[in-house]
Parts: sequence; C-alpha cells; structure tokens
Amino acid sequence: MVRLATLLCASALAAGSTLCTILPASAQSSPELARSASDKVKIVFIRVEQGMGARIEANLFEIVQDRPQFIGALWAGEKLVYETVPGEKIFMTYGYVGDLVFGNLSGGMTYYVLLRAHGGTGGMIPLPARAETDGSIKASNPIPSLVKDDSALLRVKDVGAYKLVQPDAAGQERFNREKAAIQKVYDRTAAKFRGKTSAQMAERTLRPEDAAAK
Repeated sequence: MVRLATLLCASALAAGSTLCTILPASAQSSPELARSASDKVKIVFIRVEQGMGARIEANLFEIVQDRPQFIGALWAGEKLVYETVPGEKIFMTYGYVGDLVFGNLSGGMTYYVLLRAHGGTGGMIPLPARAETDGSIKASNPIPSLVKDDSALLRVKDVGAYKLVQPDAAGQERFNREKAAIQKVYDRTAAKFRGKTSAQMAERTLRPEDAAAK
C-alpha cells in the first residue's frame, strides 16, 4: 500500500481534474451506472442518511499539487459524481475538521466513497466502498469502531434514491473566499495522517478490487 508521503508527492502529477459533469437525463437517477471514459475515473461520493451531524455540510476537495480543489458539498441523503484523471489521488472531506481518502485509481472505472458524520468531532469520515451483487454500496474495509457503533450506516441499499447534486457557482465562490483557511485545514490533516499506521491508512484507501467497470 502506498503511504501518505508517496501520495502527497504523487499528487503533483494529478493536475487536470474536472468538476462534476452534467449527465444525460437517462443517467440522472443512477449516474454511477454510466460508463466512465477510458481516460477518466469516476468517483461517486454518497452522504449516508444519518440523524447525527445532519446540520453539518460535507465539503469535498481533490488535492492537486498539495492544494485543495473544490469538488462540491453534500447533505445527508445526497450523492455527487466526480470525474478526474486516473492515477494516485488524495481527496479531503471537511465538516468541522478535515479527513482524507486515498487511491491509485484506474481509468474507465467507477469508485464509491461513503461519507458519515462523526458525532464527536463534526468531521465527515470518508469510507472506501464497493458495489455489491445485490446493488447496494457497502464499505469495503470499515473502521472497526464504526462496525461496533452502527453497521447499518456502512451500507447504502438504494443509491438511486439518493438525490444527485452538482457543484454550483455559490459553492465555488465561497471556496475562493475561504481558500487560505481550507489550505490550513488540509495542512493540519495531512500532518495528522503522516502518523497513521499501515492499518489505519488501509481504512482510508480505495483498493483495486473496489473498482466497478460500469
């Protein structure tokens, strides 16, 4: 598994990301079923239905050359489809604190990340997930404490029922105003992750077997 230091360096090669694409009407209900172009990778971020933290917005960023690039924001019961170039990736979530998820992502593939609020910190925990044979999306390597806490929040049974959102100009403008503060959030979060164990890093890493060729 690639450790954080390697990923932070590799992120410098990841320039060229794009914001969420507008999907055809036929794919709006379940855009994660639409095939990603071979030179792109698709990530479906899903904010699980959860009473705790429902009033905290989950902001999403791709880290490019050690700089957060705004993707969009989600409330409970919403999903967002993001396309970017393949390769080693770092994504950051931010509610009241930052968190990270990683992956060496292949072109033409679709990946899933479940977001759930942490009641203690107000953070948005990003959980690598995969599509199951029954059509649900399930955390692929859940954090043990979360399994004990509430396993029901580690699976989305009907992703098509989640509201599809697109990033808007207001969100981008807000990020532009707060860019310096968001950079500090990322710097603090990256420093924290440098002290993670291999097992802890695995909990935040999308694996090849998580990919779905849709």
